[in-house]
Amino acid sequence: VGVDARIGIDVHKYSGLPVVGGAAGYVTSTAVNLFKGIHDELRVTCGGKLYYGTMSLICACNGGWYGGGFHPVPDARPDDGALDFLIVKGVSRLTFLRVIRHYARGEYADYPKYITHVRGDSMEIRAEKAIPVNMDGELIQAKTVSISLLPKAIRFVFPRGASRLEENREKETV
Repeated sequence: VGVDARIGIDVHKYSGLPVVGGAAGYVTSTAVNLFKGIHDELRVTCGGKLYYGTMSLICACNGGWYGGGFHPVPDARPDDGALDFLIVKGVSRLTFLRVIRHYARGEYADYPKYITHVRGDSMEIRAEKAIPVNMDGELIQAKTVSISLLPKAIRFVFPRGASRLEENREKETV
């Protein structure tokens, strides 16, 4: 949700250009979207708490990776029964540029002034005007966004050693 959603969607506009191409498309999309603005006034309910004010982006993770190599919550797993949410307060463009690479590497805990990590099974986001939401590569605009976990809605098959549940079972048998 937010500037990150726009950047992720727009990267395809720029990465296909002959002069830009590849990874430079992400840099170009970031630059363009920074000029469009990086804040939205939001009311976010998550984990029984209300977060409100100016925010730059919100990420809901059911896995460790997204987009062009972003790894914002390295411990997020699709089989652990929880979603990991990162709420990034409204920051200046300069701070955004300084912190985004750390966010992308999963170093959110080093920036508690800007980034809040919440684990839970649902989140609701409300805005006065429609905000950009990137849902697995599809952009929607909405004033209200509800994200919730559907327990056991899909069956996952992982290679041996890739599942946190498997790790826990091995610890219990030792």
